[in-house]
Amino acid sequence: DLIVNEIPTLTEAEINAVCDIDNDGLVEFFLPFAEDFIIEDATGFSFTYFESLTDAQNNENAIEDPENYTNIETPLQTLFVVVTNDETGCLNIQPITIEALQIPQIIEPDLLEECDTSEENNGFAEFDLEAEIEGIT
Repeated sequence: DLIVNEIPTLTEAEINAVCDIDNDGLVEFFLPFAEDFIIEDATGFSFTYFESLTDAQNNENAIEDPENYTNIETPLQTLFVVVTNDETGCLNIQPITIEALQIPQIIEPDLLEECDTSEENNGFAEFDLEAEIEGIT
């Protein structure tokens, strides 16, 4: 008998974006996030992660700890996942993208002051916050 097994059918994964708390460009990623995106049912498949397509094609220099991977390019980096059918040994390669997001810089606005011009002198005043947007964003 001659049996031809199909390679795994893969789809594009969403970008895995993680905030870079110290804004140094390096972030720790959990790469298995992609598994449920790139194949409909991950049961019976093995996943191996690589930093380059050449390494993935040659099965060399696999990422040793895909659950705690620190990026080497910033802000975007493309990695490659080899998905192998555990029963047939057939495999396919899918690129995934990770992104280190810079955290927003907090700008402390100037103190806003207004006079209480009410007859009651109740300690309340109206502020035009629309006019202050540029100073707080």
